[in-house]
Amino acid sequence: MIAFHWDWLLEATPEQLWPLVSDTNRINLLASMAPASFTETPNPEGGSDRTGNARQLGLGVAWDEHPFEWVYPHGFSVLREFHNGVLRQYRSSVTLTPEGSGTRLVHRVELEARIALMAPFVEREGPKQQRNWDHAYRAIDAYVMGTGPYPFSRTAKVKLPGAAKELAAEIEVDSPDPELERKLFSCVMGEHEHELCHLRPFLLADRWRASREALLGLCAYAVRRKLLIPQWSLLCPHCRGAKGTAARPEDLASTVFCNSCNISFGRVSDDLVELTFRPNPTYRKVQEATYCVGGPGSQPHVLFQARLLPGAGRDVSLSIDPGRYRLRGPRIAAPLEFNYFTGDEVAEELPVFEAADAGFTGPEADVQGPKLRLRLINTTNTPQDLLIETRDWRDDATTLARVRALAADDAVIAQLLA
Repeated sequence: MIAFHWDWLLEATPEQLWPLVSDTNRINLLASMAPASFTETPNPEGGSDRTGNARQLGLGVAWDEHPFEWVYPHGFSVLREFHNGVLRQYRSSVTLTPEGSGTRLVHRVELEARIALMAPFVEREGPKQQRNWDHAYRAIDAYVMGTGPYPFSRTAKVKLPGAAKELAAEIEVDSPDPELERKLFSCVMGEHEHELCHLRPFLLADRWRASREALLGLCAYAVRRKLLIPQWSLLCPHCRGAKGTAARPEDLASTVFCNSCNISFGRVSDDLVELTFRPNPTYRKVQEATYCVGGPGSQPHVLFQARLLPGAGRDVSLSIDPGRYRLRGPRIAAPLEFNYFTGDEVAEELPVFEAADAGFTGPEADVQGPKLRLRLINTTNTPQDLLIETRDWRDDATTLARVRALAADDAVIAQLLA
């Protein structure tokens, strides 16, 4: 077994670093990792099994990707077992521990070479990987602390077509907000395509410290000018990933299937429909690449995820806000919702939640304490991936419900619903 152990003392807190560090899809690109493709095969018992394919040391390799495990905001890990190639197994774990006013971030990678003679070639990758991760983590820390740019922004070398140059000139003449539109135009024409396949206006507005309503209106204006194309997607009620994309909300299918969660679902609420944008290929052609799936950043509403073997238990401690939470598992028939309230008293015994094939059992009273503390027990005869998630939806999602509300007072935004 070959192990690389790297650590950094960063200025930001674990809570500040978590949204960016846990976004494994983006941070792998930032750390110069190779893109990969993933296949999800529905499992008859529930959920899906995931396999990955990529190039590693110049060779095409495939692997079984086990579900990520994580505890917000303190760490996450993943295990990959390879079908071929130099490696037999790969495990990566990241932990964030408060230290002083900042964070001690530890990244550990364990590698098992398929053939002992290949170990020296694997070891040579260590210094290179350390440099890449050093760049990534320090860039994130600088951004969070306000001393550096958005870390996932990467300038693309794009030759502007004539139509784009004409549109740029028009901005100076009749734009409702020339400065903000120039910024949006520069983003669409110069940003790395990874950030443009699903452009989220509220998220972008927060990053630019602009009004969400103003930027959404500008995106609607950009649609009218044919710079952007709207994308409406149904959100899976479990993983909340975008499924079944259409150009208009009324064109969305009544029922779609989520390969990741192995469930079919329909549109039951305008909060389950999200609007994103992508560039019009007349001005900028973009192609989506994947660097990682299944990490904590892909499901920010999930605060805890772990695999428990049959009969195993796990104590959980989460520093989270009071509210309504849900405990579920892809192979457990029914989820369980519970309330958590903050309080000064620490319970002598942890409230116990048991996972059975038919569903969960738990305490009748609300869970209270300075932290959410509980014990999970898997009473089934098979391994179970158990999750604790908030019932709140992400604040920066441009849902159909929000677009409708803003469209009532904004004729330009209303055109997105026409």
